[in-house]
Amino acid sequence: PAAAAAAAPAAGDAPTFDPPLRKAEEKEGEGKAAGAEEQPLAPVPVKVDLIDMDLKISKDLINRNFSNYSAWHLRALLQEPPPPPPLQDASSLAEAPEEHAQPIDISDELDWVQQGIYTEPNDQSVWLYHHWLTTLGRGSWQTRMTQCAIMDSELYMFFSQPVAACSSSSITVKLATCDGTAKGESAVAGKLVPLGPDAVSAASAVQRWTRQLSAERRRWVHGWRFVPETDAGTLPAFAPWVCTRMDVEVTVEVFGSHVDGTPAQGQRSIVFSGAPVHCDAALAAAAAAAPEAAAPPSAVLAELLGAIPRPESLGTLQAELARVVELLEMEPECRWALLTRGRLTRALAASGGPAALEAAEVAVAKGYEEIASLDPLRKGFYAEARANSLARLRILGWLRQVEGGRGLGTSLDLSGLSLRHLAPSAVHSLFGLRRLDVSGAGLTTFGPLLQLRSLEELLAARNSIAGDVRELFCLPRLKRADVSGNALGFRATREGDEVAPPASLAELDASSNAGVLAELRRGGPEAVLARLLPSGGWAFEGDLETGRCLLCRR
Repeated sequence: PAAAAAAAPAAGDAPTFDPPLRKAEEKEGEGKAAGAEEQPLAPVPVKVDLIDMDLKISKDLINRNFSNYSAWHLRALLQEPPPPPPLQDASSLAEAPEEHAQPIDISDELDWVQQGIYTEPNDQSVWLYHHWLTTLGRGSWQTRMTQCAIMDSELYMFFSQPVAACSSSSITVKLATCDGTAKGESAVAGKLVPLGPDAVSAASAVQRWTRQLSAERRRWVHGWRFVPETDAGTLPAFAPWVCTRMDVEVTVEVFGSHVDGTPAQGQRSIVFSGAPVHCDAALAAAAAAAPEAAAPPSAVLAELLGAIPRPESLGTLQAELARVVELLEMEPECRWALLTRGRLTRALAASGGPAALEAAEVAVAKGYEEIASLDPLRKGFYAEARANSLARLRILGWLRQVEGGRGLGTSLDLSGLSLRHLAPSAVHSLFGLRRLDVSGAGLTTFGPLLQLRSLEELLAARNSIAGDVRELFCLPRLKRADVSGNALGFRATREGDEVAPPASLAELDASSNAGVLAELRRGGPEAVLARLLPSGGWAFEGDLETGRCLLCRR
């Protein structure tokens, strides 16, 4: 206390300051006196590695509870490749995207995942993440153009995923043709329009499922039709010329989000080089006889086979399959292990070609039957998965017979499968098919079947298809349709909404459809004919007692 008192200044004495501090305070006082405002110091930005932070958080949460699905999902999102940057000019479209640097090591991640699997083999969250790491390729899939097809001098393009073609950019299709002796080349410019029927912007309520939307609205679809910028609006007449090769580059829009959550928008280029499928009988026969006859539709087969594992991934898939087989020796009734075994087997079979995939699909279908017996509460899921596996098997067999457009008259039988719905990518691989049987397949809508414009005969009896019978009239080559035993009827329409049947249609069986029978009960055969075929020239066979309703062209 004495020292403190001695050090303290006496009352009335002015406090002493160091010279630098005194000068600083004097300047501050002068600034305030002059009315200058005090400027706050700018904060120093601190860069935070959000990916590393989320990886640590998710790993900590999973170590506490292996059933934390949200944490597994977060780790999956962090490994997806970022969306491409916006493209400024056409020259940048050809630039190859940089390979995405993965934030984790796949081998270490799978070793860690195995700890969760052996801790609780029946926990679905860890198995779903394992499926994403292995057979789904950690989100590394890329949208591809699976095939091009020519029908009635029109060109159709199909993609593995729904895409939005850039409406502002024109594309050029380069065609290489041959007539057996001479060869030629040509280039046609044009744009892409969505392959109909347009379920949202169609003028007629018969083919529209929602309120009418603007035709200029951006559309995301699998199939597109090429509209040349010519007076005729079609490709050059090919016969007797055969298109042996086609090169096309399409710009599509890409939407997504960055790691920090900000939206990302850009464009990317999708290229197709190969032989198109000739859907016309004359051209298909000429293609088979051409010296440069097209090889089997490798692009379509590749899409159906699935992505062939890269050499560095092949060893990983084989090692994981061995682990799953070892686990099944200890846990033979683990349904998730059985499901994963089938998925890994099918992924490995993709590198072995169609024959290996056929054998794998047969084994997978039998595996689903075994899983359904172990998990009866989810038998519907396994039944649909088994049906999809068998459908892929039958489609694969049909594509191997077709060989690039030859033999398109061969029918495809998908009847008796509990499909419920058909994937657009699988249906579009059948473009050129003329006879399809989906009777008793459990379908609830026509769906992408209405885009198979090459269909001449459709057998879709004994399903649960709802909607309007006249939806089928968008198929320009349809000759015979059997839609008996469904839930079809007639939508309310206004004047001018009538849809004329295709000129090729000769027979339509709409028996045992509640909506059609209700119209028959209300106004008799004339009312049904007025709804379906107002132009006349048709004969009606049937009655209410039996539920028969068969319409034939006179």
